[in-house]
Amino acid sequence: PSVISSPLPACGPVAAAALVLGMVLGAPAAHAQTANLQVTSSVVGQCTLSGGTLNFGTYVQAQTTPKDGQGTISLNCPANVNVTINMNQGISPGGSGSRNMMSNGNPLNYQLYRDATRTQVWGTGTGSAGGKVINPTVAGPQTHDVYGQIGPNQSPGANGTFTDTVVVSLT
Repeated sequence: PSVISSPLPACGPVAAAALVLGMVLGAPAAHAQTANLQVTSSVVGQCTLSGGTLNFGTYVQAQTTPKDGQGTISLNCPANVNVTINMNQGISPGGSGSRNMMSNGNPLNYQLYRDATRTQVWGTGTGSAGGKVINPTVAGPQTHDVYGQIGPNQSPGANGTFTDTVVVSLT
């Protein structure tokens, strides 16, 4: 007689059936557990920006000294919100990053600055001719001075009122 060997250990029929059933169904599942993830965020209001006016007053044709002017813009931000105040080149930008006020097609070159010594051009973005970066530590309204200068020795070709519009933005 031939003997058939079995991979099952020698045991009773109930134990053998349980062993085979366990092999077919796999190992018992781990006990299911749950936990919570708390998700939060602090929401603050946006900054508000108000433009202003910079009036240079009277510039005499071909005057030999620069004409300085000063204006302000207003800002109201929540505390600890980093923003950059940017100013574009105006409606009629000049060459090499300068700005122009216009009257009947005639340009009068000027520039805007972030500092009273008029060495830091006020533009957009970062860098030496970028925007003004601020981080108000206290919430509420604040004003920022804008310094301007019309260069000397300009003869714009006509007398009259020269104007430009510069867009001020926050990023």
